[in-house]
Amino acid sequence: MRLFFQELKRFRDFSGKSSRREFWTVFLGLMVVGIVFDFAISGLYSINMEQALGGSSPNLLVPVWSIPIILLMFPAMVLFFISQLATGVRRLRDAGFNPLWILLGLVPIGVIALIIMWTAPTKISDG
Repeated sequence: MRLFFQELKRFRDFSGKSSRREFWTVFLGLMVVGIVFDFAISGLYSINMEQALGGSSPNLLVPVWSIPIILLMFPAMVLFFISQLATGVRRLRDAGFNPLWILLGLVPIGVIALIIMWTAPTKISDG
């Protein structure tokens, strides 16, 4: 848990290196946080859908009380995305790959190649 928060503090640091342990701790930790966010948002919508379907006039808009929650979640999700991106770049550098390979994540099949590169052992440099 300490390692997860320690790595989150480096969310803007695209330089340096991250070991496999550091990378996968952040990756899995942010995945859990994302799942919690998804459940929270889907819970808000399901409550609204029950109200909409049970009432006389369907109202499929987000309830007013859920707007502050969504507005708080959005910056957190952006922060987590930047943190995952930075950790991925540092991990690629640690494995001996060019950090620009992170752009493979923009292509659906490229994610598989990225996962393979992220699992590569640390490359020890001579310099």
